[in-house]
Amino acid sequence: MKKLDTGRSSAGWSSYGCFRQCPRKFAYENRPDLAGPATRHGGGARALGTFVHDLLARHYLNKAGEGPDPRHLTDGEVEAIAVESGMDLQDPEAAQLLASNYSRFGLYMNSYTNDEWTPLAVEVEHKIGFIERDGQMVTVEHGTPGSVPYTSRVDLVVRDGLGKIWAVDHKTAARIWPNTSLGYGLSGQMHGLWHIGWHHYGANFAGVLLNFFQTKGEIKFERKRPAAAPKMVEEFPRLVWNTAKEIAMWDRFNSLEVWPTSNNESVCVSKYGACDHANRCQFGN
Repeated sequence: MKKLDTGRSSAGWSSYGCFRQCPRKFAYENRPDLAGPATRHGGGARALGTFVHDLLARHYLNKAGEGPDPRHLTDGEVEAIAVESGMDLQDPEAAQLLASNYSRFGLYMNSYTNDEWTPLAVEVEHKIGFIERDGQMVTVEHGTPGSVPYTSRVDLVVRDGLGKIWAVDHKTAARIWPNTSLGYGLSGQMHGLWHIGWHHYGANFAGVLLNFFQTKGEIKFERKRPAAAPKMVEEFPRLVWNTAKEIAMWDRFNSLEVWPTSNNESVCVSKYGACDHANRCQFGN
């Protein structure tokens, strides 16, 4: 069974956004020469989300003629995907969530049997660059001299029945809230997808779609546009440019301690729990 890479891209918003939240966390996760190997805790909602992402990727690869139908996976293969995703199947709750969400995945496939999506790319890292010219930010080819890189492993790129191209981002949630699209509309991940889409797909690029998959409670799938944030999209290249320059500044110091900590309760403790590095900042170990 083919192993899929549904993880972070090399220079995407997960990295730049991490730095904006907490430079020290960025260093812990991206500067092993200073901080040692990165420590990320598995399990929980993140692992379940990775598991569902993997199944969705296999589904759309199958639709593109590039892989087997994931409905025909053996129990052992499904469990292997779950373990690779970080799920602890010795935990009865995790084992139950695996079973229920594999079942939900089958219902998802049935719900969208007749959709008009033609997959163009599945979990493909798209790359661009941003550069300042005459005081203006310009999107250029990745690797252009003087540019800063920006990348995104796009969950799915599709062409719809009208010939328009969409960047689709799969989102898993225990519950899909009515205001969810607003939060994602303000996320740099979505703003970066706009610039990726315009550069790679031109005038046929229609925008970003959120593909929601509810993991608990009622069976629910939704496709929504993220809330519009045109000013944030416009200013996004400058944000990435400035962030890359700040990272380069801290890189000139050969010391972990100079990278600032956020010391902010909403950053150090998120909806997933305490930051993976909280003990190192709190106690120095």
